[in-house]
Amino acid sequence: MSEKKAAGQFKESESGLRDVSFDEGVPAGSWKRRLHYVPLAVLLAGACAATGVGTWYKVTHPAPQPAAAPAAQASSFARTTPQSLPEVCAPTPRADVGPWTPGVAGTAGYLPTDAAQASFEQSMTGVTTYVQGRDGYLFLSDVFNANFSQALGRVRPTPEQVSAWDRYMSGIETAASEQGATALFVPAPATWDVYSDKLPQWADPLMGTTSLDLMRSALPAHAWVDVREGLREAREGSEAPLYSAVNPHWSPYAAHVAWNQTLSCLAAVNPQLEGLPSLTPSGVSGVDAPNEYEALGAPAQAGPWAVPTYEQDPGSVHLLQLESRDDLADTAARLAEVTGAPEVSLASPVDFQNKPALTYNPNGRGTALIVRDSQGNNLGPDVAATFEYTIQVGHALDSEQPTDVAALIEAYKPSVVIVEFTQRYLALTPAAGK
Repeated sequence: MSEKKAAGQFKESESGLRDVSFDEGVPAGSWKRRLHYVPLAVLLAGACAATGVGTWYKVTHPAPQPAAAPAAQASSFARTTPQSLPEVCAPTPRADVGPWTPGVAGTAGYLPTDAAQASFEQSMTGVTTYVQGRDGYLFLSDVFNANFSQALGRVRPTPEQVSAWDRYMSGIETAASEQGATALFVPAPATWDVYSDKLPQWADPLMGTTSLDLMRSALPAHAWVDVREGLREAREGSEAPLYSAVNPHWSPYAAHVAWNQTLSCLAAVNPQLEGLPSLTPSGVSGVDAPNEYEALGAPAQAGPWAVPTYEQDPGSVHLLQLESRDDLADTAARLAEVTGAPEVSLASPVDFQNKPALTYNPNGRGTALIVRDSQGNNLGPDVAATFEYTIQVGHALDSEQPTDVAALIEAYKPSVVIVEFTQRYLALTPAAGK
């Protein structure tokens, strides 16, 4: 074991959970690989019940449990300080309202919290790994980082979580600033925050302000990129769903929309980053998304999502896939190696399997450190098309030792740092690390 791994500097996620993965028996030069469900399917092997999956996940992923909603102070999430970034990066967060908000619950037509809690408990009776919504939409249950409670605003950030996220974001921003880099944090929105109308009807009177708005209100000085409003607008103009009914990830086209807003934010924050290259799809089509809920015990059903289409070949980049974060320690060797790595098309995503990777694109500009999770798979073509070099690595926020992003910033000296994480991870308390 290397010294860096022993020190936890480039440590992998403890869980290794990936919602989807790709078949391996395909040409290395193609990003068009058929999805299947290795991690969850393995868990279900031998006729393992869906509740067994939930038990395993609770053990390996400490998360808020479906108990009474935490009582935060009424003033905890008041918008008292303007956000640090312009509106193009993040529109003003929603005010703290709803049946779970102290001082607001039971007024202005909102249910009292105890009544909302009773309704929630009754409606969630028998739920294990997923919740059935409207029009065939499925949602991860509270087993997964209190996902469904977050959808309603029932689980709210605690003071400890706010402090931990403040520490985590501040450390990355400070490290980026010391190297002259621009850092942005891009939560990948959950289905329930873009398609809230697909939540079950019984949830309508229980809905309040969700964790991303609350966390942004509590931490306005940080470099948030909030793409939810842009995705809702894009939804109205897209014939294909930006989020599938059977997959909790954003679609490839939704990721593209989110990246375009991120590019606009980069330009607004740092004029030197104006005019960065980007993919320009000629259209959008719908294809069946991989059904991730079937492995959680849901019925087999199709659910399309939106993918970009191209009249002309969008080109290719060199992709170097690594086995371990240890491999990132030799900076010079990796940057030299990626320039001769196999080329892959930018027409469709690749699954990084929660492992590090580098891309090289002679038509891109600058170097970016992309800290991501499985949502970064569908974002992959866009970031690779923009930058000359990308260094991509999992954040490991679900482990006791998150990735040491500051060390990677010092090693690779990127001009841009993007930290992408799935929205439900706001229910985590990032560990301090080393």
